[in-house]
Amino acid sequence: MKPSWRKAVVERGSGNGFVLSGAGFCELLTAALEKGKTFRFKAGGVSMSPFIKDGDFLTVAPFTGGRRPRLGDITAVKSRVTGNLLVHRIVRLDGNTCRIKADNMPVPDGLFPIDSLLGFVSHLERDQRRIHIHPGVGNTLVALFSRIGLIPIPLSIMKPLRFVLKFR
Repeated sequence: MKPSWRKAVVERGSGNGFVLSGAGFCELLTAALEKGKTFRFKAGGVSMSPFIKDGDFLTVAPFTGGRRPRLGDITAVKSRVTGNLLVHRIVRLDGNTCRIKADNMPVPDGLFPIDSLLGFVSHLERDQRRIHIHPGVGNTLVALFSRIGLIPIPLSIMKPLRFVLKFR
């Protein structure tokens, strides 16, 4: 079954998975992160394309050990409207709040208190390759491009930027 934006496939150790709907999935992820564990799942949808693609496996890590949310982080947060999980980018930090936006959508999700963020995407897996998502200049640029509506970036510009974005 192909997941939609309302469902996600949760992997078990053997590679078998099960589908869990939005609010229940968000609760499961929250429980794991509150215990200091990372959480791996299969993403569905195109809202974060081209950086996260439908079918990528994401690993979300908790904000622990003094790790604070940064501009450009791809973060997990519970939607105030649906209760479902959002995995979108921080495009603005203002004191104790941040603005979250999907890279491939024209309108931000809104302002969220920093303490409502559940965790951040530490890496993703695509085509059996692990891609680390490093904080730094690349993610900050992507956040700024997303905030002003320049994302999705045309492929002709994206290829030369790969070294700056540090996707390995």
